[in-house]
Amino acid sequence: MAEIIMAFAPLVFLIVYALKTRKMADAMILATLLAMVLLHRQHFLTGAIDALYGALSNSSYQFVLCITIGFGGMITLFQESGALMGFRDLLLAVGAFPKAGVLKCAYRRVESGGPTFERDEKAEKLVDVADVDESRTSSAWNAVVPLAVLVGGTIIFDNDLIHGMVLAIIAQFLLYVPQKLMTVGRFFEHFFNGAKGMTSLAIVVCFGFVLSEANRQLGLFDILINGIGSTVPGYLVPPLAFLLVGATVFAVGGCWVVMTIAIPVFVPLALSMGVTAPVIIAAVMSGIGLGYSTCFYADAVFMTTAGTGVSNITIIKATLPYAAGAAAVAAAGFLLCGILA
Repeated sequence: MAEIIMAFAPLVFLIVYALKTRKMADAMILATLLAMVLLHRQHFLTGAIDALYGALSNSSYQFVLCITIGFGGMITLFQESGALMGFRDLLLAVGAFPKAGVLKCAYRRVESGGPTFERDEKAEKLVDVADVDESRTSSAWNAVVPLAVLVGGTIIFDNDLIHGMVLAIIAQFLLYVPQKLMTVGRFFEHFFNGAKGMTSLAIVVCFGFVLSEANRQLGLFDILINGIGSTVPGYLVPPLAFLLVGATVFAVGGCWVVMTIAIPVFVPLALSMGVTAPVIIAAVMSGIGLGYSTCFYADAVFMTTAGTGVSNITIIKATLPYAAGAAAVAAAGFLLCGILA
């Protein structure tokens, strides 16, 4: 029981503190320090420094850092060129996306003449980006083209997002400067201002990597994932893997380590119970997507916060109705696959 309490203590502290104070950076750092104390006792400071070095040298964090800096610059360029508002107008004109919950309220606010981006003044500002000037607008193509280049470039270069991002920034330059939306000097000024505004986010994500590894060492992964054991029938393994992996990713705030642990755990278990490998791998990967898209302290959510100025809690509230619906359909589908396997 003591080991279970220790494993869950940093996670519980993180969630409670973040929800109570709405200060994600403070919660992440304090939860990480708590995990270091539980792991290293009186040597927690040395353990914390070693863990930070480990996170900084982690290739996954280096990748996220590059993406964070690059997207920070891209987002500011979208804002300052008016492309963000043009893209907003395009999405509102299409209006084909189903509206529910917080998003439905936001649509009503905009239709009644209110602002598109409603700031949460009580929430912590993790990124320093300029407020969106809704009177500044340009063609939606100024957003669509760089985004298309981002996706296309990523696919062409073997799914390397950094290549796609660099090509998208070049596309922004070739679009905005000739249209005289900004000068060459202002282009680079806006880009570096956006990148600089991501400093706090980069620090929080770094502590997130440290906390994720600390949670693994405390045994949180083993408790959440291995608890399924052989106590359930084979046809329940795919939906339970989907839900359990989703809960684990939500709990630890990261997908990298969970992916490397969950697949070796669930694939042999599923195969021994007659479930095919493609089904269980799909369940695990879908669970990672579910947990990652609903975790209010995941780096992807912080990136969305950076682009909109909306708090991470509000973003998750808007996401949950869609995530819950998709999760229900996916769980039913994996249950059917388990029965038919």
